[in-house]
Amino acid sequence: MEQFLEQKSVATCANFPTGRWSALPGRTSIESCTQCELGKYGIKDGAVSEAFCIECPPFSDSTVLGANTTADCVCSRGSYWVPWLKSCSPCINPGITCPGGIASSGDHAPPQSVKGWYMVSLATAQRCKHQLPDGRSVCRGGCTVKRDNHCCSEWHRGPFCSACEPGCARDNPAEACPGCSRVWATGRL
Repeated sequence: MEQFLEQKSVATCANFPTGRWSALPGRTSIESCTQCELGKYGIKDGAVSEAFCIECPPFSDSTVLGANTTADCVCSRGSYWVPWLKSCSPCINPGITCPGGIASSGDHAPPQSVKGWYMVSLATAQRCKHQLPDGRSVCRGGCTVKRDNHCCSEWHRGPFCSACEPGCARDNPAEACPGCSRVWATGRL
């Protein structure tokens, strides 16, 4: 196989970038060369066979045809990026979901909590104990370990959404925070 991969291309695709290949000589345009399929990326300019398109690393897929580097491979749905391993890992812990792909920030999309769970580390969530009067959890879900502002229901904040917003109080710490007036912030009624 190594000897095969070292062959020189006789096709004009030799002038085209990694991520495309052709076993047929006489190709004259980039469109006439075949792109590596989704889930694979090219490893050599002027490839003469699909063997130069190799699978993305485990738990990842390329998002474009003709991918030409492992950087074009992103974590697939159901997996997440582990920075210290520089690879994708399966999303197996309870209380989380892994959308895969790239977030709007341009980074790998991180795991998120599901409704009723609170993220405690990159890929670990714990069940929330507090519930609203209608039985819904105070933990909204869809939160990352960075704890975005939308993690907790109204009037709740802090770890596991168990604390009340400043100026709110409750008689029983096991209950949800009641609706509170924001009057305290101005000091006027």
